[in-house]
Amino acid sequence: MSKFTEQAIINAFLDELSEKPFDKITVTSIVKRCGINRNTFYYHYQDMFALVDDMLKRAAAELSMTNPRMHDWQQAFAALTSFARAHKSAFYHLYNSSNNTRIEAYFHYAAEPIVESFVRHEAEGLEVSDQVITDLSNLLALTLQSLTVQWLVDGMSNEFDDYIARIARILDGTVRMALERGAANGGAAAGALPSPKTPRSL
Repeated sequence: MSKFTEQAIINAFLDELSEKPFDKITVTSIVKRCGINRNTFYYHYQDMFALVDDMLKRAAAELSMTNPRMHDWQQAFAALTSFARAHKSAFYHLYNSSNNTRIEAYFHYAAEPIVESFVRHEAEGLEVSDQVITDLSNLLALTLQSLTVQWLVDGMSNEFDDYIARIARILDGTVRMALERGAANGGAAAGALPSPKTPRSL
């Protein structure tokens, strides 16, 4: 029942966010839309920012379940942007608010598991350290994060999808080559870059 109520709150929030900027949305408007009272809202969420974090965390978890591993850059980009495409106006309103750092962290957080799974698959048969896999996975996740943010800035244009398709063709096979080089160098790496953090971590 609790998860059902939280999902109802999230759905109402997305509906509100598709119609107006984030700073114009109130707890009152959300509870009125989903038919609950304010006490129920605050039982589940401390404030609007906690609601945003939970919504993005759920979206990232759903992405990880439905896309356990990327097969190429184009497929990974399509998966990573699927939630934003489904809620285009809402995502714009959220990104153009004080929550833009949360959006950027969401893209990285969502990309990490499918990218790492891909890198580990590509590393099969190679004597490469976990550190190399971690570093390379983090680099790829950061790259995907930057691409998705730029896609948002560019207006989610179809031309950007064409760009990703061209990049995917250029980068085909490069992850395996990087892992082979890591194995040849003894599998050592300097250390993983830290993942980006939000004011309230996803």
